[in-house]
Amino acid sequence: MNKRNLRLGGLSLVAALGLSLAPAGAANAAGNCQLTIKETSKYFANATLACVPSATGDQLREWKVWGEDPWSDDLVFTVYTNRLTYTVSISQELLNEDLGGVDEIHAVALFRRPNGTLYKIRSNTSGGLWGSWGGICCGSPEKTHVDPTYK
Repeated sequence: MNKRNLRLGGLSLVAALGLSLAPAGAANAAGNCQLTIKETSKYFANATLACVPSATGDQLREWKVWGEDPWSDDLVFTVYTNRLTYTVSISQELLNEDLGGVDEIHAVALFRRPNGTLYKIRSNTSGGLWGSWGGICCGSPEKTHVDPTYK
């Protein structure tokens, strides 16, 4: 049997058994999250994360918003909520993670399955020029937001 037939036979066996070739960390592929950031004033913006978990019964625990950079991502702020769609008002100063350039922001949502295991879903990347007003306003920006209904 040549190598090609051996590979095709192995793939056929995987397909027949209904096995997945996806890595273990890709189990959350069925879920998704969409991040939207809209400026509400010169100094503030609303960040909304709308998620669909991988399975019914999975519970959102938190989401973290990150500023993307080629060498590493910077944590911008954290939201603790169980709501699948939640909006927070934030200082544009926090979103201005690339001084003088376009700010690329994404969120990572942490979910808990009923059996207690955890998984993450990464959102889309939202780009914009936030905080370009050139100064610090409105006191120290909050980096942690807790939904009053959080359990």
